[in-house]
Amino acid sequence: MRIINCSGFGNTGCTAQTDFLSDHTGVSGILKPYHELGVLKCAYSFGGILLSIIQKWKHTPTKIELKKSLMGIDPKGRLPMSEGARMHLELRALLAQRTPNYENIVDNAISRLPDQYAKMDLTTLIFYMRNAVGEYIFGLSKNLKTGHFAASEYDAQTSVLGFKNDPPGAYPIFASLLKGGLSSAIIRDPRDTTYDFNRHYGLGHSMDTVKNHCTHFNAQLNSARQQINQFENHIQPFYKVIDFENLIISEDFRNTYRDHMVGNRERVRHTFDPKKSKVNIGHHTNMLPEYIKYVEDTCMENYLSFRNFCKERDLLLE
Repeated sequence: MRIINCSGFGNTGCTAQTDFLSDHTGVSGILKPYHELGVLKCAYSFGGILLSIIQKWKHTPTKIELKKSLMGIDPKGRLPMSEGARMHLELRALLAQRTPNYENIVDNAISRLPDQYAKMDLTTLIFYMRNAVGEYIFGLSKNLKTGHFAASEYDAQTSVLGFKNDPPGAYPIFASLLKGGLSSAIIRDPRDTTYDFNRHYGLGHSMDTVKNHCTHFNAQLNSARQQINQFENHIQPFYKVIDFENLIISEDFRNTYRDHMVGNRERVRHTFDPKKSKVNIGHHTNMLPEYIKYVEDTCMENYLSFRNFCKERDLLLE
């Protein structure tokens, strides 16, 4: 069984990746059709524990809180839970219902973590977290077999189980946790990203919302750059950055991306429609000119330099 992960930088095209890859034979999301679960993203998750160390939170999620969260139960801990995190919690509850032996899978994974992990430095903790997440994925892949895939598409060696947006593109070290699985992080013109982000979340288009998103966008890229600088050898085998625009416009690039992530296999579904997605390229022109100029002045240099930074390290798939 192969493991893949599709991530991004906040409304940069995660769904386009998962729609395209899951159109191919033998490819399925961990929770069908291909939902985001937050197991490496939410505060009460494997990733949340690492983030608590990286960002020096006042509270590191406990094993009890981690188990409840993975089971889809509100841990009712000291860390506030966003609406997005609650949605992922509900999806994990659905995963628990659908997956045979799910509680045992969770228990076996958590048992790989030492009791005093909250006091560990990041480099040491990553080793244990890799074992824990690997055990979690092993349990899922062992139990999600023939019935999880479309008819006649399951093969013990070549079938693919996919995570979505775990890890976020901003934390590429998380890509090294997924039992050798490949992660792609999709990046996109910051002008279109800003427009889409504020529209998608109903924030509206104002100078304040544009400024807030630019701060968020730059922070995501800067975090990824910092982690690549610090952990490049760990990240290199598992993490590639791709362009949203290439994925939508170029069939040759889609084939290259497919071959990298899941191998050359037949496309048997047509969820992904590049013609529909193409209208999302350049739609930042719906914003006022002063908003567009602010994004260009604030984000464009960072965006282009990050792409070049990844290209120099063979982390940009072209």
